Amino acid sequence: MNAAQQLAITGFFDSVSQLEAVGVIRSSRFLGDIGEFLAKEGFGVTLVNQLRQTGHDGTDQDGKVQIKFNNSTEGNNINVGNPKDYETLIVVIGPQSKLREEGHGPNEFRLYRYSKRDVESWRSKSGGYYCAKERLASCATKKVLTTHECQSDAEG
Repeated sequence: MNAAQQLAITGFFDSVSQLEAVGVIRSSRFLGDIGEFLAKEGFGVTLVNQLRQTGHDGTDQDGKVQIKFNNSTEGNNINVGNPKDYETLIVVIGPQSKLREEGHGPNEFRLYRYSKRDVESWRSKSGGYYCAKERLASCATKKVLTTHECQSDAEG
């Protein structure tokens, strides 16, 4: 391992510790925890206490909420689970995701909110439910959160 790799790994775990200390990360599922935190901030979701809750990650005024986070540079679809297990789906797209919309900035997280009824119409021939880029583009309920906004809150 070279010095740059050592420094990057150390920096990563320092960041994880800092994110745990401020309540963003709640488990060893770092990216999922960040997606859940952003959904809580963007749409007011109350996260469940049981971190391995089957079928949903939180609740809101409509009931159970499933949250999916994607920041992958590969893949065209997100498996969103079975909508029989939740009333609302929130998809969080990170700044590196291949599924980014046009104009998605480097410091932005985009949140997309769908009803159970929306998701039920996405059933594939194999029986799964998937969200693709065109579904994100046509979503009626979207929010954008930027790290710049969060940074100014932390400094203030």
